[in-house]
Amino acid sequence: MLEKLRQTRDQYGLQIIVIDYVDPKQKELARKTAKRISDLGFTPWVATPKLDILGVGLSEIFPRRILALYDGQEHPEGLQRTDVHKLLAMPLEYMGYTVDYLDVNSGLPTQSLIGQYAGIVTWFNNDTLRGPINYRDWLLSQIDSGIKVAILGNLGFKANNTFLQHLQVKLSQSAIKEPLKIERSDQIIGYEVKPQPKTRGFTTWQASRNIDTHLSLIDQNKQSWVAVFTGQWGGVAFHPYVIETGYEGRQRWIIDPFKFLTKALDLPEIPVPDVTTENGRRLLLVQIDGDGSSNKAEIPGTPLTIKVIQDYFLKKYKLPSTVSIIEGEVSNGNSTDRLTEIEKVARNIFDLNNVEIASHSYSHPSTWFPKNNIDARGDDFNFSIPDYKFSLEREIAGSVNYINKKLAPEKKQVRVFFWTGDALADKEALTLTHSLGLENMNGGGATISKDEKTMTRVPPLGYAIGDQFQVYAPIASEHVFTNSWQGPFYGFNRVIETMQLTDSPLRLKPLHIHYHFYSGSKIASINALQSVYDWSIKQEPRAIWVSEYAQKANEFRSITLSRRIDGTWDIRGLNKLRTLRLPVSLGWPDLENSEGIIGVRDIKQGRYVHLLPNHGQALLNTTSELPSSTYLLHSNGEVGKWQKTAEGANLHVHAHMPLELVIASSKRKCYINWRDGKLDGQQQNRSWKFVFPITKLENASLVCH
Repeated sequence: MLEKLRQTRDQYGLQIIVIDYVDPKQKELARKTAKRISDLGFTPWVATPKLDILGVGLSEIFPRRILALYDGQEHPEGLQRTDVHKLLAMPLEYMGYTVDYLDVNSGLPTQSLIGQYAGIVTWFNNDTLRGPINYRDWLLSQIDSGIKVAILGNLGFKANNTFLQHLQVKLSQSAIKEPLKIERSDQIIGYEVKPQPKTRGFTTWQASRNIDTHLSLIDQNKQSWVAVFTGQWGGVAFHPYVIETGYEGRQRWIIDPFKFLTKALDLPEIPVPDVTTENGRRLLLVQIDGDGSSNKAEIPGTPLTIKVIQDYFLKKYKLPSTVSIIEGEVSNGNSTDRLTEIEKVARNIFDLNNVEIASHSYSHPSTWFPKNNIDARGDDFNFSIPDYKFSLEREIAGSVNYINKKLAPEKKQVRVFFWTGDALADKEALTLTHSLGLENMNGGGATISKDEKTMTRVPPLGYAIGDQFQVYAPIASEHVFTNSWQGPFYGFNRVIETMQLTDSPLRLKPLHIHYHFYSGSKIASINALQSVYDWSIKQEPRAIWVSEYAQKANEFRSITLSRRIDGTWDIRGLNKLRTLRLPVSLGWPDLENSEGIIGVRDIKQGRYVHLLPNHGQALLNTTSELPSSTYLLHSNGEVGKWQKTAEGANLHVHAHMPLELVIASSKRKCYINWRDGKLDGQQQNRSWKFVFPITKLENASLVCH
């Protein structure tokens, strides 16, 4: 048979596809089978006999999506309030995965999810699901198909031993005889707080066979119960041993969510698309929400706060800043062509080259989900504007149109919409912003601090509703750090703690200076803001606009990742997202044998690989050796061209600030030829630093010899 296939291939010049079958639970065997077929000179396709899953061929797709199940009955206010979103999505995103949410009451997928999803996670807080038998049978079918499942909190239904044998555990035959003691715990347990033995809400399961027990408890009668465990099918972390909830609802992780999810879902180490960093530098956003622009500052001359922000920050620091206004506050009912004093300042701000224009609505609604508006309606729902009745079109499209026509300079338009109030948008609102060509952001906002040093205070990138996505603000605004603007008014100083703790030990968020115009009203808040600006600039960031960050966050969800049979990683769907974080176990980028890879920077937060995609694609080969050629180490700019030459590279780079480039090279000297002549690099060990007086470098050549 083999010889006949070769003859047919050679005689007729045909591509011969050889199909073989392997149990989807045996991924490594499927890869070896595909490689063996390829080595014989044929195109492999290794799947199941039904050919109903995405198999392994010359490339293997590494699914980046996780299906997250929740019970909408527990959270009628929306998935944004669920534990699986608030607590579990961020760790999954950090590891390179994106989350699809599904309310189990809305129906369950009928097909096998192998190849489509990297795993399933569930988080229920009771065992009272509607239709428990249907859900149980569906869960079993997915486990039997080979997809891994991580169960947190509660199972969602009362299980019997027939079901539990699939999980390799069994029901206890006797009650707990208190007191309980911790019998066993490993490195997955005690991430932020050590577990305390509790019986309330504890599901009494016992190990039966072949499971890895991460936390078990033992009672006075020497009976043992498992609370956190993993097996070949997935893993379980039961209440009350997932999260500890303390005073005023403050939460801390008992389990290490990163290690537990990796173990339970058997997640491979992959190149991770990263939205925190670009060209080796942490990103920096400046966001100004429009509240308080009409306030008077408590400083000599009592200028408008919007004027203080313009003069003290936007003009002084010249950082790229995305600035919004609230139409109802700025216009103050003015319908004439003549500008109010606030409108004049707003127009001057929008005319600045370092400012990107945003809208913060017409009347500042306190909520955007209609079902949440019932409680919010009244005097505090939005600004008091005579004869105005809430209209989504007026809030979004109307305010954008007002800014574009009356305040924006020629050839410069609104690019972002900042949500107001609880800052959670419904699908209709998100669809409207998208139809207007706008990026959107707000809500979320990390609040981790030295007092509240917990990952539970670091939110995910945002949330999807259908095909729409709301991007969360990476870091909370000064409103949070000043106790809803009740004081202390110097409280925004503490955002520095938050930016430090979202950078170490793990880089989870970009730098983000997020505040309102009313921060220009008090000496203490002005001084705090200045200290935040000064500290942020010293971090050597790559400063970008909010719209650029939002594009990266959206792109993170759609990037595809596959590995070719020769080991090459194929990353597609790239445009604005230009960084991969490479696990150390995967080695270094092989710059000579990769495409769309222009450099790497290895720091304590990770090994960041710099991308310049070719039509949305990059091909990454890895090696155990540090690159020996000349490459980009880090920069505050975006690379538009990097064409290798015998002595360096021809390049185009642009930034929002005076351009900086640091080049790694073992050569004795590096310089750049550009429009104003030749610029010698400043040597720093094995690297060369270039600082330009301009923001855009075109038709330049890097020479190292």
